[in-house]
Amino acid sequence: EKACAVIDKEIDRMTGLINDILEFSKLDGGIAEPHMEENDVREILYDAVQVIEAQARKDHIEISLELPEPMLCLCDEEMLFSVFSNILTNSIRYARKEISIQAEFKKSPSHIKIIFSNDGKPISKEDAAHMFERFYKGAGGQSGIGMALSLEYIKLHGGDISVFTEKERTIFQVCIKKI
Repeated sequence: EKACAVIDKEIDRMTGLINDILEFSKLDGGIAEPHMEENDVREILYDAVQVIEAQARKDHIEISLELPEPMLCLCDEEMLFSVFSNILTNSIRYARKEISIQAEFKKSPSHIKIIFSNDGKPISKEDAAHMFERFYKGAGGQSGIGMALSLEYIKLHGGDISVFTEKERTIFQVCIKKI
């Protein structure tokens, strides 16, 4: 039974890895087009939080959200979900007690800014400088694909993504143009 559980988990991990590599191939070939529809970004964030909730409870990590209402914009729901869940999966791996998600809806210039922060060991300058490069695995990283794919998805939305340290916290900042 233990072996089957391990095999099953590895199958899921490898399937995700293969799908990410195939997605890069589509992006490189210019055939990955975002399916832009009006979505409430808050709902996409809530769905992404559900991915890590069980692990957060297990590790006694609190997740706090400060989101304005509503945050409607034209976006590809699946792509943004992938970005948010990649960031949150990384955050849960390093957080000690807290992950915080805050969002701002700016009117001039019109964009949405989402800030993910965790209280784990701050990211090193070297890892931050290479975080969004393909196949770069920083300290404790896994495949080196998720954050590079996240950057490509955000670029397709006319936005930007960055990572830095502030007040002993690792911060991921995502900016998306409100189209």
